[in-house]
Amino acid sequence: MGEERDLLTTDDPGDADHPRQRLLLLMGGIIAVEVLAAAAFGPQRSIMASMVGGAVAFVNFFWLESSIRTLFASGGSSTALLAVKYIGRYVVIGAFLAFIAVTGAMPIVWTVAGIASFALAVVADGLVRIFKSDLTGRT
Repeated sequence: MGEERDLLTTDDPGDADHPRQRLLLLMGGIIAVEVLAAAAFGPQRSIMASMVGGAVAFVNFFWLESSIRTLFASGGSSTALLAVKYIGRYVVIGAFLAFIAVTGAMPIVWTVAGIASFALAVVADGLVRIFKSDLTGRT
């Protein structure tokens, strides 16, 4: 069979097939498409909202990655504090979105679309991996 990799500790930034690299590239592509759609279909402020939402998506990605690495490296000790750190990103993103909604600083729909690029990248990567694999499960 194939070589097993520890995806949490294997850091090869040059490996374009590494899951982390694929997700980052997909997120960037999805954000670019969203910005183009915002430019074509939304008001002028929607372009900035989509870019800000995309930046929040990248922050969310790296925060999630850091939280998970720390959680697994801890070996199960002090998991309550680590869980608060993990869940804290939802609170911060929610507070950010609430601020945008209350102040009307940017169109909330385009901001949420930018933030959703992380989830869209995960789904797109999963679909590509499913359709790329053969019956033996190799990709």
